[in-house]
Amino acid sequence: MHENLRCIEYDAAHGPPGLRQFSSHLRQVVWPRKFKLEKLKKYDSKENTENWITLYEIAVRSAAGDEHVMANYFLVVLD
Repeated sequence: MHENLRCIEYDAAHGPPGLRQFSSHLRQVVWPRKFKLEKLKKYDSKENTENWITLYEIAVRSAAGDEHVMANYFLVVLD
């Protein structure tokens, strides 16, 4: 495995409480080491949704994240 990535795997049948709604694919995310979104304002529904999502995607990808990281981290960036 790449040294800057760490894999978090959950048992598909008995994953942590609260994560069962995610597909098993999303519960097996490869998180970039020290993943952190810098200077991304949380979405508060007052700004253009499409523009904000575009900025979110750019921020996640610049932090070495992929679609699975985007999906798992999304609730964190909602206000």
